[in-house]
Amino acid sequence: MARIDKATLRAEGEGADAVLTVELEIDWDRGDDDHRWEAVIRFVGADAGFRGRDNVLKIHTVGVGPAEGERVVVSVDNRDRAFNEDAGGDEILAECELHILQPEARVERTNKVKGRF
Repeated sequence: MARIDKATLRAEGEGADAVLTVELEIDWDRGDDDHRWEAVIRFVGADAGFRGRDNVLKIHTVGVGPAEGERVVVSVDNRDRAFNEDAGGDEILAECELHILQPEARVERTNKVKGRF
């Protein structure tokens, strides 16, 4: 089964102009092309225990597979300012997972809510 051998994160720019880039090296096994895959990347504010647990700031998914190769590069911008995790300097890390997409898995949707969020 496929696994991530190495994941690295880099940041360029500041504020709303910042771009965070994750590079994954994936070890694909024979038979992995029989499935559809996605990489789930959770960008997390590293709070180092002073303020409790680390908070997930943004989740980004991207389709991946053996046909795309062993190296995957994903860039995410900060236009929504999601990476501004606290009042001071920000420390971000990324948690990366591979998931097999199940075509028969049913998605259940909730009702809509309205408001000024």
